[in-house]
Amino acid sequence: YRIKDLLEDKYGEELVRDALNNSHAREVAWNEHCARQEGIFVSAADFNDPYPLPFEGLWLAVFSFVENACREGKL
Repeated sequence: YRIKDLLEDKYGEELVRDALNNSHAREVAWNEHCARQEGIFVSAADFNDPYPLPFEGLWLAVFSFVENACREGKL
């Protein structure tokens, strides 16, 4: 199994594909949120993610790995 296959087995292929397709939009929204912050520290508490991720715990870390690999063209 590839790590992406494990994620798809747990959450479904469509959900993983949608999360990956929305990756850029989430990144843009986060960057805009950071740009509006004052000071050095950025608070995620009031960030309203337009494409929230459904993954929890370890699966969130797995998705992050898969997302980075996709951005680098390795998947």
